[in-house]
Formats: sequence, structure tokens, C-alpha cells
Amino acid sequence: MSTKKTNGRDFLIGSIIGSVVGAVTALVLAPKSGKELRSDITEQASSLKGRAGEMKTQYSEKGAQWKDVVTEKSRVVADKVKESSQTVQDKVKNLKSKDQADDTASNDKEAEDAAEEVARAIEEAARELEMEQQKSTIERNKDL
Repeated sequence: MSTKKTNGRDFLIGSIIGSVVGAVTALVLAPKSGKELRSDITEQASSLKGRAGEMKTQYSEKGAQWKDVVTEKSRVVADKVKESSQTVQDKVKNLKSKDQADDTASNDKEAEDAAEEVARAIEEAARELEMEQQKSTIERNKDL
């Protein structure tokens, strides 16, 4: 995934550099007086500066959005883990409070079931987070 990020960023930087080099070359090779050439270069530089500012703003906003999404998804996963842990704690307390005469195999089975329930909840939360990250990556790549 980091290779895709790097490739996208490299492409963007290459595009900007190529645009600048092409614009400067066209201006320098155009048959104009020095004053007109300087004016054109200043105009192109201003235009490029404006576009770079727009891109910076756009990517800053996208970064803030991604931060919010990741924060929310992390909170959801943490809540699910906390809830599952509480369920296990409650089941363990119930097992301890049961009469000692209960069948040990039954208690072991309940503890095992509780542990499996927690494991399933954690796996489910991890799958949901992974799917959200994949969706986010696809959307981010579309924006590039």
C-alpha cells in the first residue's frame, strides 16, 4: 500500500515539475520581447502558485477527513472490544458465584464459549475496520 502512495505522490510531483518545465520552455522559446517574456513568466508563476495553493487546501481537507474516519472506526473497534470483555467478565463472575458442586466440565465449557465469543467479536471488528480502510484507499486513489 505504501508503494501505491509513493507512486501517486511521485506522479503528482512529476506532473507539476513537467508542467513548470514545459511552460518555461514555451515562454523562453517564444519570439517575444524581454518585457513581454518577463510578464508571461510572472503570470505563469502566479497561476502555478494559485493551483499549488488549491491542491494544498484540497489535500489538507482530505487528510482531516481521513483522520476523522480513522478516529471513528478506532472508537467503534474499542467499544466492541470493551463490550466483549465486559461480557466475558460477567460470565466469569457468574461461574465463580455458582455453587461449587456444579459440574466442572460445564463451567469449563461456559468459559470456553465466552472466550470464543470475545474472539469472534474482535475478528468481526477487525474485518469491519479493514473493509473501511480498503474503501478509503479506493476513494483516495480515485481522487488522485
